[in-house]
Amino acid sequence: MDSLILEQQRLHTYQALSSSAYLALTTSDPVSTAFILRNELYQLASQEKQFKEEYSELAVKCMDFAISCVDLCRTSDELHCLLGGTINSKPHDRGNPLNTIKNAIQSHEKKFVAHPNCQHQMENLFYSLMFCIRDFEGVQRLQFVIIFLSLLPFLYIIYLFFPHFKFCLDLLNQYSMPLPQSLIYRDRSVTKYEVTEILRCPVTKFLGHMVSYLTFLILITVATFRLDRTAISDGEDNWEVRYTEILSYDFRTSHVVMTKIQIILLFWILGQLCMECKQVYHYGLRYFFRSYYNFMDWVSIALYLASYSLRIIVDFKVQASMRQYQDVLKVAQSILLNTTCSTSKFCSSTEQTTHQNYVNYRNKILIPESAYWLRGCRLWWAPDDPEYISDCLFALGNVLSFSRISYLMPAWELLGPLQISLARMVSDIIRFMALFTVMVIAFVVGLTNLYWYFANIIVSVDAQGQLIRYASGIPSFKSTGATFHTLYWALFGQSSTNVTTIDENLASMYPGHEYLAVDSSPYIVNSLGSILYAIYNACMIIILLNMLIAMMSKSFDEIQGDRLEEWKFARASLWLVYIDQEGVLPVPLNLLPSREAISSLLSRFCSIIQWKKPQIYTKHHCDLQKNENAIIFSQTTPTKHHSVNTQFNQNIRKTHTTTTVSTLLDTNSIHSNEWTSDGSESENETEKILNDYKLHTDTIRADVMRRYLFKLQKQKEEELKSGGMK
Repeated sequence: MDSLILEQQRLHTYQALSSSAYLALTTSDPVSTAFILRNELYQLASQEKQFKEEYSELAVKCMDFAISCVDLCRTSDELHCLLGGTINSKPHDRGNPLNTIKNAIQSHEKKFVAHPNCQHQMENLFYSLMFCIRDFEGVQRLQFVIIFLSLLPFLYIIYLFFPHFKFCLDLLNQYSMPLPQSLIYRDRSVTKYEVTEILRCPVTKFLGHMVSYLTFLILITVATFRLDRTAISDGEDNWEVRYTEILSYDFRTSHVVMTKIQIILLFWILGQLCMECKQVYHYGLRYFFRSYYNFMDWVSIALYLASYSLRIIVDFKVQASMRQYQDVLKVAQSILLNTTCSTSKFCSSTEQTTHQNYVNYRNKILIPESAYWLRGCRLWWAPDDPEYISDCLFALGNVLSFSRISYLMPAWELLGPLQISLARMVSDIIRFMALFTVMVIAFVVGLTNLYWYFANIIVSVDAQGQLIRYASGIPSFKSTGATFHTLYWALFGQSSTNVTTIDENLASMYPGHEYLAVDSSPYIVNSLGSILYAIYNACMIIILLNMLIAMMSKSFDEIQGDRLEEWKFARASLWLVYIDQEGVLPVPLNLLPSREAISSLLSRFCSIIQWKKPQIYTKHHCDLQKNENAIIFSQTTPTKHHSVNTQFNQNIRKTHTTTTVSTLLDTNSIHSNEWTSDGSESENETEKILNDYKLHTDTIRADVMRRYLFKLQKQKEEELKSGGMK
């Protein structure tokens, strides 16, 4: 068959499949089907370029249908069933209302994610039982957060040993501030929650990780500016301090290589590594590295680990050298102590030596190569000293760590759009760098080739012809590196007007040069170099830089035009990380084994010994089993299916300990640690709950689709009526 006929038939088939009426009448899960069809249409648009616009319009039509379905939801129960996926999905994703939102975020469907109903669903999941943080306003919210953050360390300690300890959140409200009026309409029948439930709440994990990261940045600042060291003040009574400082300056000691702050930072970095490994295991490499922040985390962790590995190696080298020169170091210390003490009136020593004696003895110790690791002054180190390299890696890691804090900005409406604008501008700069690199390489190669001979000119020779002196007639273009340096800083106006002129006077000292010299010999080279340099400045400064400014201005205007939509999408992406995150303890407390982790490990070990398949499911996200029904069914209005809903809720209460059923009904993708027996009674009960759940979801989806078809029919009638009037 002709290829054009096949392509047209495929297009017509997808036009029929993407019809909103067809999707509403033929699918049991219309929203998920719309997303599947959307992905196929965009894939076809990338493959068949001649029909790219048609397939893209059909994909947009599918997303408009999904948004219309979400817009018709009247209760949280309907929204949960519409976004919860199908009964044939993976076991740990059944009934999870975030399945569709995850697909929307991965597909960058910002309009769908920014819809008020989707934002409402994610907001309920993010705040969960800590909804008081959202409902408080202004000073009340700040006061509550400060009190709660002060209690977080104690809650983490309690969680390590007593994870099921009950804690009353109303105590904070009672002693800190009155309840806002919005809390009156919420279900507050449960006032005591387990510590596990509180710490698994996404907003609690967000606050804990934010405080942990800010503490990490403070420790980096302390280590960078040496705030843990005391300054020396002049005075005769400070001779002991001067003795210590001079000794640490001349000799390298292990406590200077690895300070206390450095050791604390090492535990923090190991905790970050452990957390990142858990996330890679949970999400997979492909999904995990879709976020450039995760890539930034791994690069910074690799830099820190390499830096501390070199520091530890240096520490071992220094300790070995100190043991080897232990006796002579004691003599040097005594000489320095006597020299320093002699300048103070508080010293009672009768033997006074000059500082020159100490310097001579110190040099005698440090000059041999075997005592290299004892040299304290960095000007006495080799250029490739491991501690030099360690400091460079540590500096790069610090830059990435402080840049990483922009990841938290979307949590606030004032900072979120700025962070989005910054990320968009960075992408513009990366695209600009491709053209910039080509232009720079072209001019670097051309100018270097033009001035290669004048890079090194013989300026003098001794009488015997043994000593030859060279000089560069064109320092700005004497090598590839020098040319790139000159052209780069020319973009910022850091260059002179005579950089392309060759200095002919350097060769006047060469024997016999005055008899053979020709006036203005390199005139053509100087002229062409000036022309190329002028063209470079015109292309780079006038054209490319202004083009980059225009690109960034356009990106900023686009973001400001859809500021709320962009910010809501970025905030939803941030919320999803903490809703879907398994870890509870922040860095570096995650290095400590909790009681739940030990119990799970022992259970798995016992299962392996008994040659049975371990039936352990880890608890992650917010453990909100007690208010699970309230999230899904609290706002359900009485309908003709009220009996089905009642029976469904009763079945939930009966099967609280069944992992499969809990997975189906959990709005936060929580998995219970408990497991029922494999008896036939449990299987029948599970099958009954699955059937009730399927009936419940199908009924609600049918109601929503009925509303959509009615709306569609009404629109058609209005169009026909308006057409008849015309």
